[in-house]
Amino acid sequence: MCLTLLDAQMQAGPTPTVPTPFGEANRLSLAGCSGELIYLGARPGVGKTALGLECARRAAKYGVGVLIVSVK
Repeated sequence: MCLTLLDAQMQAGPTPTVPTPFGEANRLSLAGCSGELIYLGARPGVGKTALGLECARRAAKYGVGVLIVSVK
């Protein structure tokens, strides 16, 4: 049963990704797939919120649902 599911997924091809606003990240396959959970972490004041909101805006533009959770 598992092999038939795997075979079907392989035949379907790669999972479509949601492009980021940054071409280099897309080229490096850092774009997210629908249904993925992506964590964004870094030191304070380096632009995590701006980056996350811009990526969420782009995903919403492509019709992908977005949930943003901010821990303070």
